[in-house]
Amino acid sequence: WWRAYGQAIPDDFPIYEALEDSAHTLAGYAPALVPGLLRTDAYARAVITSTSPSGEVDRLVYDCLARRILVTRDHAPLTMTLALDEALLYRPVGGPGTMAGQLRYLADLAHQPNVSLRVVPYAAGHHPGLITGLFTLLDFHPAKRDGDADTAIVYTGNLTGELYLDKPH
Repeated sequence: WWRAYGQAIPDDFPIYEALEDSAHTLAGYAPALVPGLLRTDAYARAVITSTSPSGEVDRLVYDCLARRILVTRDHAPLTMTLALDEALLYRPVGGPGTMAGQLRYLADLAHQPNVSLRVVPYAAGHHPGLITGLFTLLDFHPAKRDGDADTAIVYTGNLTGELYLDKPH
């Protein structure tokens, strides 16, 4: 779907969206905010409004919501396993109404056969996710040529840049 938007997508984001669009499975950890694929309109708008120029908010929210089709489509939906830090469930992004809607949406998604959402409780204490932060593991169908499998890619990003790790070590 992302190809139709051409230059409307920020220069630093098409790589991830293309990989996400091609992935068979997605796994990851989200410590601070609900990941883009799982956001409601109101939650996405609250997050994007806080970090983007006002003229781009509607387009960026639409892009975020359009990506959800990967998880909810009838044919070959993306298989997703995500660990969400308990803190993000309590962080009042957009206010109580926005958070109530977001939590309902997460609960509904968790009933999909292709979605597994897990919560890392406060009681877990110190764990590796606190050091690594947000990451996503994108895995692809095995390649048929030469018997080799496509490599999985680990993505991590923040305000200062993105990192794509594709080496086994």
